[in-house]
Amino acid sequence: AGTTTVTGGTTSATGVGSRGIVVASSAPAATGLVTVNSGSVTANGNAVAASSSGGANVIVNATGNVASSTGTGITATTAGTTAVTIGAGTTTTGVQGVNLAGAAGNSLTVNGTLRNTAGTTPYTVLAGGPFTLTLGTAGTIVGPLAFTTGNDTFNNQGTFALPAALDFLTGTDVLNNSGTLTAFNGTSSIANLESFNNVGGLIDMRDGAANDIVNLGNANYVGSAGARLGLDIGGSAGGLTSDRLVLGGNASGSTALNLNFLTGS
Repeated sequence: AGTTTVTGGTTSATGVGSRGIVVASSAPAATGLVTVNSGSVTANGNAVAASSSGGANVIVNATGNVASSTGTGITATTAGTTAVTIGAGTTTTGVQGVNLAGAAGNSLTVNGTLRNTAGTTPYTVLAGGPFTLTLGTAGTIVGPLAFTTGNDTFNNQGTFALPAALDFLTGTDVLNNSGTLTAFNGTSSIANLESFNNVGGLIDMRDGAANDIVNLGNANYVGSAGARLGLDIGGSAGGLTSDRLVLGGNASGSTALNLNFLTGS
């Protein structure tokens, strides 16, 4: 029991509860590896399921559209680590889009589109972490994000709209922004984040109204590599108003201000 690699083409399973690609390995953690390159998969039950009872690491690459009508799009289970990548130009969907259950850690990279039919968080992660979520330059996650009680890292390389509340839970958590974080809906609060690294990225609140706030809680902020902050400035010379970035931790590095002066300001 060693390395197992499965590469799919076009897989369709239409019966009630039918599954698409199922890979179950007993490979041990020391010498084993399970890799699934999905191709296009449609199924009534779970579309792609990869697991290792022996603790080998599990990798699933969605290289085509993956869809389940009553189950999960992709499940990855092992006592080792899991790594799931949604390929560029592809969509993975199901009642649950992705389920990551690696006891030693999990990573999810979204270069395409990830969603679920329930309209809530499109992925679940085994509690405890560590968990790394990467949103690629052309990636889209439809629904709220979820993090674990372990150490989490969110790498934003694309465009992500900050919700009203984003909670990283316990652990030592990091947000690395090299893309664009938008905040156009009033106040966006990030809780339980330890480090915010704006690495050439943009935090953009310029929506034509000087009333947005991004609150990083107690996170330490570091700006580098051409980091930018976009703000609306409104009001008049006697009473200016602006969007705000609120920091409760330490701030270091450098961040350029991109200001949008509204009519009358």
